[in-house]
Amino acid sequence: MSNENLLSIIVPVYNVEIYIDDFLSDLYPQLNNNVEVVFINDGSLDRSVDIIFDKTEILPQHIKANIKIVNQSNAGVSMARNTGLALARGKFIAFLDPDDILEKNYIYEIIQSLNKHPEIDILSFEASAVSSNGNEILWSVNDSLPNGTYYKDIDFLTKVFKECSWQSWLRVIKNDLLKDMEFKKGIILEDIHFFVQLYLKDVSIMHTKHSLVKYRQREESAVHQTNQKIIDDYRTAIDFLKSFDKHRHFTDHSLKKIYLDYYSHVKNFSGLKKSIVLMYKEKPPIDVALKFIYFYFKQL
Repeated sequence: MSNENLLSIIVPVYNVEIYIDDFLSDLYPQLNNNVEVVFINDGSLDRSVDIIFDKTEILPQHIKANIKIVNQSNAGVSMARNTGLALARGKFIAFLDPDDILEKNYIYEIIQSLNKHPEIDILSFEASAVSSNGNEILWSVNDSLPNGTYYKDIDFLTKVFKECSWQSWLRVIKNDLLKDMEFKKGIILEDIHFFVQLYLKDVSIMHTKHSLVKYRQREESAVHQTNQKIIDDYRTAIDFLKSFDKHRHFTDHSLKKIYLDYYSHVKNFSGLKKSIVLMYKEKPPIDVALKFIYFYFKQL
């Protein structure tokens, strides 16, 4: 397998100047001729893109040649990723967010795995959720999945859907699989809509136990806000997961976690009574209701 354009990394950029310098300091020393990076500046109002240009300009020419910086009017992270997908030339696609912290072996481990197993469609790995300053590890992500390569493996897919970690930056995907796919515009939790469909196709998946990304828990990020928009988008994700009649034995596992987050947002926004009324009306699985009540009283 030729290494030429083996991996494309798509990075949406929007108002991240306080993180982007550190991100580039993690990423740029790891780059080689096999890797292209596609930055999509989604209408940033700060100096994010200026910092990218400045740090890119001093790179060796053979590395700089594989870096694209594209500007577009603000359209949201989904549309930025879709723009990146249209431009990416790599045989495999990775997604990163510029507030992520990369381990020093991020690219090395991915390239090693893809070279050893060129037949795979998806490579997934582990990550750590960390405090906003990056100093404290809060929990592990994807660590419930076993190391190995899987194809139509019911036990492995069950574990994936129970884990319910659908973040874009947790995996690398063969570009050919993505030709007719795009991220849904204007919603939060867009990763669920995108990757659940992908995992339910006939794909071969390799999981490695290497932890390659540190995921900042930022209070200002969209998924940590509580408002009617995010409640509506959780409801949309629930309806989406319930739509897979032939695959409910998988999707119901993720559905339980999404239900819990949904009712928690409703409680925080409209009060406990509203969330209880919704549970009575919508009749989620009984263990969802019991867990919600348990977590509520645990926080008192």
